Amino acid sequence: MPIFTRPRASFEYILKAERDLPEDGQTIFLLADLKERHRVKIMDSFRVQVSDGDDGTSVGGSGSRIYMAVKYGLVGWKNAKYPDGTPVPFETESGGKTPTDDTLSMLSWADKMELAEVVLEAAYPSEDDAGK
Repeated sequence: MPIFTRPRASFEYILKAERDLPEDGQTIFLLADLKERHRVKIMDSFRVQVSDGDDGTSVGGSGSRIYMAVKYGLVGWKNAKYPDGTPVPFETESGGKTPTDDTLSMLSWADKMELAEVVLEAAYPSEDDAGK
């Protein structure tokens, strides 16, 4: 079995809430696999707390994980429009490809959660990838 999975890649994603819209009404998010340093940073953001009470174990740091996954995984969008039909610009940090916080703030938290889930899922090799 090979030890390498696949090269880093970019891919398109349409939010579940927009999949039934006509194509010209769907925003296409351009996502990229995380760089290794970003994957490690996200993994380090997990905080596990064990309690002696009835609550048991809890995992914290989800806000940081979601923010970092979208910040490092979202590289653009196509067909993003304001309600009046004008295009929504995708602004990046100076000299880089990561979106500005102002750009990220235009997305709802629920949409960021969905995008983060997709980015993080792509960050870890699946059994199919491992078998290739």
